[in-house]
Amino acid sequence: MESPKKSTEQTLIDAFTRQQTAFADAIMVETRKTRRSANFRSIGLILVIVTIFVFNILYSQGIVGGITIPKGESYVSLVRLNGPIEAGKPTALQQLENHLYQAFHDEKAKGVLLVINSPGGTPVQSHKLHQYLTQLKKETGKKLVVLGDDMLTSGAYMVAVAADKILVNPATLTGSIGVFQQSFGIKELADKAGISARM
Repeated sequence: MESPKKSTEQTLIDAFTRQQTAFADAIMVETRKTRRSANFRSIGLILVIVTIFVFNILYSQGIVGGITIPKGESYVSLVRLNGPIEAGKPTALQQLENHLYQAFHDEKAKGVLLVINSPGGTPVQSHKLHQYLTQLKKETGKKLVVLGDDMLTSGAYMVAVAADKILVNPATLTGSIGVFQQSFGIKELADKAGISARM
């Protein structure tokens, strides 16, 4: 039979051994996590570098960006206008001005094709775009053709009328510059006549 002293010593030794094993396991787990995290960071960095590299190649070939510029003798510059024409949006003059300027002043471009898919927007922003297109046409002497996509209405149509020619699909929703709605207040007249709305 073991003495109480030896039993206590063995219990302490066992507890210490378990603690050391648990500590070693914890260190091993943390080391694996650190390695895994470092691997993920390395993979992420490589993906970012590859993405930037591919984007630069595509941009230099004119495949991405506001203007499509193919390599060759001559071509027509392409600019897209998608969405409502409002200040601060990608469709506002402040955002499109550089693309439009490049498209019209590109020496190899024989003309400019502006593809519009927009329900319109604010009168001010639409008018600014219209005036800028008219100015660029006068400066460069280049023709502008507008191609209507799904929608070419209201302010978008105001922009389009700056073009030498407007082309649309038969199903394109087209037209109506400066649409506004007017109504009359006839509540008192209706009350006097005994007219009420019923559903």
